[in-house]
Parts: sequence; structure tokens; C-alpha cells
Amino acid sequence: MKWISRARAARAFIAAGALATAIAAAGCGSKPVATIDGLPVSQEEFNERCADYVMPQNSGGQSVGVAVLGNLITLKILESQLRKLNKLPSDADVNRRLETVKKQFAFMQQPLDEQLRRQGRSEAAFKRDLRDALLGEEYRVKDIQVSDADAKRYYDAHPDNPDWSSDERIQISVIAVDNKADLDRALSELHSNAKFSDVARAIPKGQLQQISGPINRWFSRKDLQQGGQNLPIPPQVVERAFQLPMGQYSDPPIKLGIDAKDPSKAIWFIVQTDQKKPAQRMPFEDVKDLVVRAARFEKAQPKMPQTANDFRKLAQEASIEVTRPEWQELVKQYRQAMLGGTGGAAPTGTGP
Repeated sequence: MKWISRARAARAFIAAGALATAIAAAGCGSKPVATIDGLPVSQEEFNERCADYVMPQNSGGQSVGVAVLGNLITLKILESQLRKLNKLPSDADVNRRLETVKKQFAFMQQPLDEQLRRQGRSEAAFKRDLRDALLGEEYRVKDIQVSDADAKRYYDAHPDNPDWSSDERIQISVIAVDNKADLDRALSELHSNAKFSDVARAIPKGQLQQISGPINRWFSRKDLQQGGQNLPIPPQVVERAFQLPMGQYSDPPIKLGIDAKDPSKAIWFIVQTDQKKPAQRMPFEDVKDLVVRAARFEKAQPKMPQTANDFRKLAQEASIEVTRPEWQELVKQYRQAMLGGTGGAAPTGTGP
């Protein structure tokens, strides 16, 4: 019953504020933390990025500071090259992408401000991430341009692109019980026109009470692929919900055995389809910035291997100065990663 333990799983975020405070208190003054190809990394920028950094699960025991610095080395190399080419993303480019992403999140019924609030992140930090992403994007497609007409043709030719389209989606509530007495009671109350949410709160017990009630996410049929591995409830329950009209619940309920040796041991699910959204697509003008990006990347694909090789050469030859002696090893690892060497785990952020 892995889906029970996943039901209330929360994202784990690294609280790096203490680290940033400790580094700031170390007394570096106004001296940059690092200088990459002539571009300084200020103490303030480094501290802010440490405080906002989310450590990936496969970090290999790397510290927040080392991971952040590894990312910054790549970003500053990209920035330096784009400045030379006069192709550095402007504030207007970043703001345009931000507005497009806000529309995208709203279209997907997941408002950006709500998502950031749940993650404990600020819009300023998210906007900085967008700027970082634009550096990598622009470097990869710096020689590729597409017209508005080209972008519209791409949009029309890719109606199912997940950046601007969504499949049929549903929101559901469930009642889960593990005995016939509770099942009969739940069905009796529902037949008497009791509110589904009231029954979901009152009857399920223990772990089943934790997964009963409204599930705060949208489901699509794609969620049922690969056996529904990442669903908070069994895929059979979601599949049944797609068959129901909005506002109706499953009767008879879905019975799932939990002990192959004892057929009497089971969990019964009553699922109600709370909301349904048909398959739909964002208007072209709302998502044009992302369409242009996709079209440029498609045209750039034949050049991507050479672009990656060019960046590795730039990284190998980059001027990288760090203020802390222990970070010299990071610089060494970074250069080895660019050479394809094996001198230990490569830092994060070793590619554009």
C-alpha cells in the first residue's frame, strides 16, 4: 500500500538561510565570492542563492554553498559569452517570460503565486530562476531566429504540446474504508443525501482517513500510464472517476484486495468526480513566447552537439577565481567535468 504513505507526502526543501548568514558573518567585506571571466559573484548574490537553493536528491552529499557556486560558474560563463554577442536576455525578455508562465499556470488551474507560497519561495527568486533559464536557452539557440508566422505554424502543427495544451482533467474526492460495516454506513448516508465531504470526514479510520476527502490536484488520463506509479490513490479509482458525470459518486464502490490469501480483506473506495475540464489549448498570443522557444530549439537540434562542445571548450578555458581555498577543489572538478574526466563527483551546473 505504497500509495497510502505517498498520500500526504510533502516536498522537502533545504533551509539554507543559516548557511548564508554564517558566510556573511565570516567577514568577506565587499570582496566578490568569485570572479568568472571577469564577472563578479557578489556576497549578496551568493547569500540569496544559498537561501533559496533546493538541494536535489542526487546531490551526493554536496554542500549548498558548493552546489550554488557550481551553478554560478556555468551561469557567468554563459552571461559572459552572450554579452560579447550582444544577445544577453533583457529585463523585458524576463518579464515577458514571467507573464507567459503566469498565464500557463493559471491555464493549468495552478496559479503561480499559490504554488510559490506552498514552496515557501518568493516571486523574485522565481524570476531569477527564469533569467538563469533564459541564459541557457539563448546560448543554445543564439544563431536561430523564427518569425511570428513560423511560430504560428509550429503552434498549429503541435496542438498537444503540454506547454500550451491540457488533456481532459478531473478533480475527485474519495471515501476509503476497510470493512463492510463502514462501507454500508457510508453508502447509507450518501443515499440519504449526506454531503460527500461530511461522510469522508466521519467514517474512514486511521490511514484511510488521511487519504479520504478531496484530493488537491488535477488528474489526467496520462496519470494512468505506467500503472499509475506516482498517484496518491490506486489508478483503478481514478479510472472509475473519469467514467462518472461531474458531481456523481461510484455506486457500487471499487473493491481492491489487499491480501491474496484472504479475499475478505479489502479496501473499498467510493469516488466522487468533483470537477471536469475538457481537453483545451491556450490561445497562441498568450503562449507565443514558449512557442517561439520550442520552434527555435527544433531548428537548432542539428547544431546541439557542436554547441555543447563549444561550451565545454569555453568552460575549460574560463578564468575562475574563488576566494575560499576549499573551493579550489570545486573548480578542479568543474574543469574535469568539462573534459569528461573522472576526478570525483562533478558539481551541479556543469552544462548550459
